[in-house]
Parts: sequence; structure tokens; C-alpha cells
Amino acid sequence: MKSGSKPSVTSDELDMSRVVVLGLDGLPCSLLRRFIADGWMPNMGRLVAEGDLTAMDTVYPPLSSVSWTTFFTGVNPGRHRIFGFFEAQVDEYGIWFQDLSEVKAPGLWEMAQAHGKRTISINLPGTYPAPPMNGVMVSGFVAQDWERSVYPKMLRPMLEKIGYLLDVPCENATEEPEAFWRGAHQALQARSQTIAALLEHEPFDLLIGVLTETDRVQHFFFDAIEEPHHPQRAAVRDFYQRVDAAVGRWVSLLRPDDELIILADHGFCRIEQEIFVNHWLQKHGYLSMQNSRPGAPLREIDPARSKAFALDPGRIFINVRGRQPDGCVDPRDVPALTAEIEAGLREWQVRVPWSPGPISPWTHIFRARDLYTGPWAHLSADLILHPRDGFDLKGRFNPPGPASVGKLTGMHTFGDAMLYVRGKRWNTAVPRMLDIAPTLLQRLGLPVPPELEGRVLLP
Repeated sequence: MKSGSKPSVTSDELDMSRVVVLGLDGLPCSLLRRFIADGWMPNMGRLVAEGDLTAMDTVYPPLSSVSWTTFFTGVNPGRHRIFGFFEAQVDEYGIWFQDLSEVKAPGLWEMAQAHGKRTISINLPGTYPAPPMNGVMVSGFVAQDWERSVYPKMLRPMLEKIGYLLDVPCENATEEPEAFWRGAHQALQARSQTIAALLEHEPFDLLIGVLTETDRVQHFFFDAIEEPHHPQRAAVRDFYQRVDAAVGRWVSLLRPDDELIILADHGFCRIEQEIFVNHWLQKHGYLSMQNSRPGAPLREIDPARSKAFALDPGRIFINVRGRQPDGCVDPRDVPALTAEIEAGLREWQVRVPWSPGPISPWTHIFRARDLYTGPWAHLSADLILHPRDGFDLKGRFNPPGPASVGKLTGMHTFGDAMLYVRGKRWNTAVPRMLDIAPTLLQRLGLPVPPELEGRVLLP
């Protein structure tokens, strides 16, 4: 990855405006334009008329944990160390969820604090546990408990009083949609109220507020977005009208000179098929399990007979001796084995109702070196599969077959992430998530550290 231009900026060269970043998790640029055209989001429509809305590329894999960490560090996963929601353990074949303690690069709040700037961060994914900082932080997904999710702690009683939810309960969203919508509305209302109160009453230089409810709705009800007669269509419309009202409320509290950026961490599309990568690895003799139990965990692979395994979403690890706990692949054989698996995957095709012939479920197969640079790049998967839109890659072990249809109807995409700025125009046709951190620092009048890899997107 190559760094873009980073002009030297001093605090005297820019007006010291506050910078407000609003995140609508997973909302695609194309879908936002459709909602505006259909009259669902009039406040966003008025904003777009006075600014610049464009589609942005995110990162590989296009997961919230990876993308938002890239957003707040300004470096690629090989430097910040977050490659997925969870990783394989180094001492056994288990998995562990990564959190902020695993991030190896400073966050925007740290870069701002070094220059005396104050940050408010509400519900930004990847920020659990909330660190002590010059400002306010309420952790976002995956926040595991209240005790370590709020800084300063004196804010917690107010959050609990207004019914603030760390996340929307969505385990049974499709089976019990009314309960899901109640939770989504409660989370949205409380988050909107919190961000509004802090905008109005709390001093800050940088404010970041994220709604993750948009991501949850699109995962479970993307079919309702696309089907006019879907039974949940009205509920989806009502939800996005509430999101738009929240945006309108926040914007009404801004000062005239406040910088406003609104963005999503990835795009979204409808799921047509779930693709089980470990099924292919098992079928071709690269993966062996100790039993045939559906959904068995990683620790139940047979390490002596497994040359490779996959984790979500389409990340394939070679079971290397000396790197994995009981690896069986000699390090000298890794290049040839990786090339062999890649060649086989390029030939894998699936039959789907909408195509006259079988098609490949992915558009690209990357090596780690194609995507990542830095001191932690060696921890990446050896192969990273980028799916064709509509094919959701799963790392389930002992799946019933190569493909299926599950509860989710929406999936993340690399392109089409929404990016908006008020009163200005972006200086490139296709911005990247890597570009946001240096751009925000520039708007704050701060120097852009040389290790940041993106380019400044505004004059």
C-alpha cells in the first residue's frame, strides 16, 4: 500500500472549526441515494444538495471491526493488527475476539490528545474497552459489559436512565421481528439522544457518533428493502425515517463553521447464497475434523491431518508447523501448497438459479502480501477470498454442503460505502477508508503523522 500526499499543516493555517463525524454503519451510497429519491430521508437529501456524496472503498475483508479500526488509525491491518472479528489462538486451536487492547496503532483520539484536542466518541466499533482519554467515550460493537464501556464512568447512570443499549438484541430478529424493532428503536433513540446532548452541552474538537442499527437492519431485512410487498417493508421505511430524523436533529445543533462528514464503514448487498469454504477444503483433503458434528469449533479439527482451515469471511490459514500450535505443513512447503489451494479455488464454481451456467463465488483471491504491509502482516490469513456480490463466505466447520441460505438476507461489500462532506467536494473519484484519518487531522489543523497511509481528501 502506498501513501498518498500529506501536506504539512500547522494550527495557524486552518480555521479551528470543530469536526463532527457521523457514522451510519454499512449504509451503501447507492441505497442512500435511493432512500432520498423515494422520500424516506429528506434531511439527508437536503444535506446532499449542499455537499458531496460519493461511494468509498473500504478494506479487505470488509468487516466493521477491520474497517472502523482502519478509520480511526489511518493504517492498514498489517499495522493495526485487526484482520477480523476474531482470530485463531497461537497456543491452541481456539478463537478469540479482538478488542481495542489488541490494536497496535494509536487512535484518532490519541493523535488529537497529543495536541491538546478533546474527542467525543459514541458507539464507534472496535473501541472496547473504553480507554481513559481527553474527552468522552462510549464503546461500540463488540462492547461486552457496561463496566468497561464508558469513560468517564460518571456518564453511565445517565445512559442507563435513558435506556441506552450497547447493541441491538437480534438473535431472533426474523422469528420475532416486533421484538427486534422495539430494540432497534430503543437503541436508535437512546444513541440519538446521547449524541445530541453531547453536541449541545459538551466541549469537543472532534466528535464521532455511530449508529450500528443500520447494519443490523440490513443484515436481517435487506430483502424487505428490495421487495415492495415484503411484510416488513413498512417497518424498514419507518426505521430509516427515524434515522433521518436523528441526523436532522444533530445537524440542527451544529455551529455554522462545524465541519460535517457522514460515512459508512462498508457497502451492503443482498445475500443470494452462503458459501462454506471449509466444505471445499474438507472435500479436497486439506481439512480433516475429529468428528462430523455440524458447526464444530476450530479446536475440533485434526491438526495432524489438516493442511488448511478457513475462518470468516473467506480467510484461509495454512496449518504451518511452528506457527500453528500443532501445524503439520513444513514451512518450506507453504508456497507450493498455497498456490495449489488457490488454483483449486479458482476452478470452484457453483450453480445458482439466476445464471445459465455455473459461476465462481469470488472475484479475487488475494495473498496476504497483496493487501497488507507492516509488522503484523505475518498474522494475516495466507489467502483472502473476496466474494462476488451476493455470495456470503462462511467459515463454518462440518457444514451440510457447499452452499445454503441462512437467516441473514444482507451482506457487506468492499465498494459502495457512503461518504459525504458538507459544503465541500472530495478531491478524488474513489476515496478509501484509509484516507479518512489524515483528512480529519487536517481539518482539525493538526499535522498528519508520516506513518498514516492515506491521502488528504479535502483542500
